[in-house]
Amino acid sequence: MRELVPIIIPVYNTTPATIFVTVAYLRAVSENPIIVVDDGSTRRETQEALKLIEEKGLAVVLRKPNGGKIDAIRVGLEYAMKTYGSRCVFTQDDDVTPVPIGGEFDGLLSKHCAQLEEDFPVMTYPTLNQIYVLRELVERHSLGQGLAELGERVRRVKPDYDVRSYLREPNFLDRVQHVEHLVMTLHLRRATGEGIWINGTALLWLSTGLAEVIKRHSGEHGGDDIEMGVILRELGRGIKFSDEISMYAEFVSNPKAIARQKIMWNYGAYRAFFTHLKTSLRDPFYTAYISAVPFAVIMLLPLGGLRAYVAVLGMAFLLAQMMLTATYLPAKVRDSFMDSVKLYGGLYAGLLFLLLLIAHASLYGNWSLLSIPLIGIAASIVYLNYVIYKANNGEKCRDRRLGVIDLLIYTGSSATYLAFFMPMGLGRYIVRKVIMEKLLGKKERTYKILNH
Repeated sequence: MRELVPIIIPVYNTTPATIFVTVAYLRAVSENPIIVVDDGSTRRETQEALKLIEEKGLAVVLRKPNGGKIDAIRVGLEYAMKTYGSRCVFTQDDDVTPVPIGGEFDGLLSKHCAQLEEDFPVMTYPTLNQIYVLRELVERHSLGQGLAELGERVRRVKPDYDVRSYLREPNFLDRVQHVEHLVMTLHLRRATGEGIWINGTALLWLSTGLAEVIKRHSGEHGGDDIEMGVILRELGRGIKFSDEISMYAEFVSNPKAIARQKIMWNYGAYRAFFTHLKTSLRDPFYTAYISAVPFAVIMLLPLGGLRAYVAVLGMAFLLAQMMLTATYLPAKVRDSFMDSVKLYGGLYAGLLFLLLLIAHASLYGNWSLLSIPLIGIAASIVYLNYVIYKANNGEKCRDRRLGVIDLLIYTGSSATYLAFFMPMGLGRYIVRKVIMEKLLGKKERTYKILNH
């Protein structure tokens, strides 16, 4: 008999159609228990959707005071372990529809659960834009009638609610986000064979591994999933990856919402890295993220000596981290990590060469040599696109295939991310955590995990 893998879904003020389709779809493709944890939702329309889910027997709905996503997951995990005693649990956002590739969903979860171990307690999956499959999923699994019933109920508390707006047409920004997620959560991971980092869209956990991570988690919102990844590295654990299930998530679709979301993601990354600073500073990927913006600012200052000092220090630090990281990770995790280092090896070699030339130019005032690293940067971009293309080669799933235009989109969006969203995220961190909290003592509300 197949062991159950409970599905835990934290919910907070989710739009009615989103949470209803998420749960109804899962019920159609899975026999595993579905545990919805309402984290103190205040919207009446969300409550109506949860009541309909309960009435139809689609899921168990647990209700708790508002405490944040991580605390909601903790409540769901405790219920799952007490009720089912399962070795693994599957956690996902409230807007995700997992679509298996070449197998059935429950069978793949069981297969992947058997692959998890103490050193690798979590498996991550690729994230794609739900908008490209939403209508098909609703039709294939006969969810239209349930959506119509939901619309009637929600209009009792919100007369202007139109459930049809949920099934909108995709736009160009949908494609941009689809490509960004496709590259970062599928092709780069496929190239290394490692999860590399955690994105909280959907994860398969060893129950004991998730409980251990939650105990160490700050419980703060913003970067909560990134903090999980840092904690795993702190524990010397690795992240497995499988492309056998695609996680189709609902993406925001207007420029302001996208900008706010990306700034919040970057704020969360800085918050997670600085919360676990010791671990972050001995991991080259995390350190590169932390130092990218400050380094760029220093390089723009008219202070040759400072630029030279920082450039040399940066070279030494990156080289030391490569050796340091390899010493504190268990053998299996270290081997997986080094595969990631090999992937980014060309980029790191280019960065070290760039630092060396900046140091030379800063000391001797000869900036003509910087034409060489500019060529190196261009070569790094070509190299990364080649890696992505190679990982994409032979992809049979239409929604997961990248074209030349998509690679150009990714290059442009990456430049925007580095030039705008990372500095804005760091600025938000400095204002909220350094100025407001540490200097002025005006601490913002933070979620604390109960029974921490």
